[in-house]
Amino acid sequence: MEQLDELVDFLSSPRPDVRQLAATYLVDFSHPRAENFAHLVRQADKLLKPLLVICHEQPLVAKKAIDTLVNLSTDQSVCRRMANEDMLAMVVRMITSPTSYIADPACGLLSNLTKLDDVCVLLCALR
Repeated sequence: MEQLDELVDFLSSPRPDVRQLAATYLVDFSHPRAENFAHLVRQADKLLKPLLVICHEQPLVAKKAIDTLVNLSTDQSVCRRMANEDMLAMVVRMITSPTSYIADPACGLLSNLTKLDDVCVLLCALR
């Protein structure tokens, strides 16, 4: 677990190459049936914002980051943590941007998030 926690910390590194490597490795641990899934869910507060930032970096790494978010958002506690205007606005921009290369998986993320009524209300209120 200590190594996984270190990997999570690397997502916030000032160095893009470190963030990208962390995102690349983390996706394999984020699958809902993975052994460490529950541990990552507990780390969601440290994971969500850095992963959303990485979604705007290199296309291949952005795909890994959004896949990790989709996996984590299968847990309702993670969806609740993402139930704020800033995070939802970022997801909507990923979907609606004509140059987005992660629009499809971002739709999957939004689909998971909108299973909560609170998220739907916030989403409808976005401007």
